[in-house]
Amino acid sequence: MDFGRHQMGTDCASIMQVPHFKKRKYTAALLICSSLFAGCVNYPHQVELPIYTQSMLKEDYYTVDIPSFDGETIRATIFQPELEPYETAPVIIHAHGFGLFRMSSPVSLYGTLLFSGQAAKNAWKNGYWVVSIDHRGHGGSGGQINMMDPETEVKDLKWVIDWIENNLPRLTYKEKKPMVGMVGESYGGGLQLLGASLDDRIKAIVPITTWYDFSGVLTPNNVVKSGWLTSLVAFGNLMNPTTMNRSMTSSYFSSITSEVPATFAPMMMSRSLSNSCYCRADAWPHADAFFIQGFKDVLFPLNEAVSNMSCLEAAGRDVRLLGTQYGHLLPMTQFSWGVPGYDIENEVHCDDKVFKPIDLVLAWFDEKLKGKEKRADIIPKVCLTYNFEEGGTYTEVPVGGERFTFSKAEVKNGLQGLMEIPFSAFDLAADTLTFSTNTYNEIKPEETNNQSGVLRPVFVPLKRVQQKSVVAGIPVADFTLTGQHKDVVFAGIAVLRNGQTQPELMSDQVYPFRGGNSLRVNLPGVSAVLKPGDVLGLMFAGYNNQYRLSGKLSTHASVSGEVLIPLEAKE
Repeated sequence: MDFGRHQMGTDCASIMQVPHFKKRKYTAALLICSSLFAGCVNYPHQVELPIYTQSMLKEDYYTVDIPSFDGETIRATIFQPELEPYETAPVIIHAHGFGLFRMSSPVSLYGTLLFSGQAAKNAWKNGYWVVSIDHRGHGGSGGQINMMDPETEVKDLKWVIDWIENNLPRLTYKEKKPMVGMVGESYGGGLQLLGASLDDRIKAIVPITTWYDFSGVLTPNNVVKSGWLTSLVAFGNLMNPTTMNRSMTSSYFSSITSEVPATFAPMMMSRSLSNSCYCRADAWPHADAFFIQGFKDVLFPLNEAVSNMSCLEAAGRDVRLLGTQYGHLLPMTQFSWGVPGYDIENEVHCDDKVFKPIDLVLAWFDEKLKGKEKRADIIPKVCLTYNFEEGGTYTEVPVGGERFTFSKAEVKNGLQGLMEIPFSAFDLAADTLTFSTNTYNEIKPEETNNQSGVLRPVFVPLKRVQQKSVVAGIPVADFTLTGQHKDVVFAGIAVLRNGQTQPELMSDQVYPFRGGNSLRVNLPGVSAVLKPGDVLGLMFAGYNNQYRLSGKLSTHASVSGEVLIPLEAKE
């Protein structure tokens, strides 16, 4: 099945040898070119580019078409900062999410509602050039969408930076290279990581809710994450109906309805920092990185940011992480007060301090690109939010923790978990009308055994907490499943709140396990505050809406094993 350029892997040499133009000085030829602008570059709106260092630059924005390596054009909106005479400014490239389009004005979708655009606009208002681009095949850019192919989308980025060097005046340079930063979420985060590995002009990045292993997050344990995959493909074709890669679309639907093609993993791996072409001595990412990743993000969980951090830390880069609550929110399943399908909270708590993430992004760029010493000191090495009112700082993300064992939990069919949304309304009514404490005291071994269900997910109690505690980090599961390979069981960390009748899935995160094998794996990262009387446990189901087309009605499997949970008591 044809996926386009990368069917069975990537030629690392071809990726590493993407050329970029040498910087041209502002010579007389360039001055002449500036006076005849429309003839040099295709501009949708003709603009007069100020170039003299002794002049005052006024705040402005305008749109350009930037020619790329193969004749296609990348549309961009240039946000020109207000600069005093002789003052220079670094440049930040803003990269949008999949299916969307650039920040075309300060009052556009990105400029008013989406976090990465608001952060970029805030930087512009604080003295940065900002270049917001349409990815290839998106918005006003030409070409076909190839899902962040290093030989197309990433190569486009190098040509955009070349254009910036040759056309934007008053750029800040260090060691004869422009000070370039990037910010963007999801698809735009993937561009930053690959771009920073291939172009040493990129000095500081803020990848928001993005991937480390594109294949692993879309098909964990070779089970298709069909809820998000169908949403992405549908949205991509709706927003960009003529440029979405058709062979890729058909391959996605083949994965959803039958088996994952053998070419899928190598193709998606070539678009990931997990590829062997990256994170090695001759191809370390060149930028310092401030990662933002959401615990409730069921497309790209916190684990992806942790893996990305490990790569950049091995390269000796300064790396920080903010674990928010929101990120990608599965349509019709997860909800927030923000933009449907995606949200980043406006305020986060790290120990006793309260921050606005938009301010942290500006502080990051101020230190890394403007050289303002200690500006980024306000950003913790790792801050993990527990909910919307609490969070804590860490030197690294906890992996594993307190060990719990259980001998048997039985999933009897693939319908278990299907009716959770309507059932939750009955649960809410029951919890409102009645109040009862959990029957679990100190959890006895027999209470963790022989748990089963018919329509509701199975809850295995592990511990009744006696004092306020938090779960924050990445649990580790070592499970053995009976049944057939086609049987799929969805497992997650859960909590039965004191006074409630049904448990809740922590951070909405599950991981798919297959019948007939044993597997030790890091579960998706979770966070929660537990109060005295709450019961920490495991939840197992035969159906989950994140994998809505991937379970099997005939599933019948039992699970046993152990789980290590990052549980910490708080005073």
